[in-house]
Amino acid sequence: MEENKAIRVEDLQIGDEVIVTGIRYFKILKKPAIRIKTTQWGANGYKSVKCLDMQLSKFGRGKDREVYYDFNYCNIWLVKRETI
Repeated sequence: MEENKAIRVEDLQIGDEVIVTGIRYFKILKKPAIRIKTTQWGANGYKSVKCLDMQLSKFGRGKDREVYYDFNYCNIWLVKRETI
């Protein structure tokens, strides 16, 4: 089992549940793709990843919503990995 560890953007897989910067909880819906064009900062990173923003609070789960999130330069903690 590859759970409860820090991972990088290129290690993300479809179905992974991750925590970013300690407060955001996501489920990955699409595998990250490499950005072809350079940004204004000159970095070739990964494109924003389509994921499900699973809002958690001490009162339970809120509404989940699909968002695109830029995981470049973020601390990513793998909580759960679905095996297909």
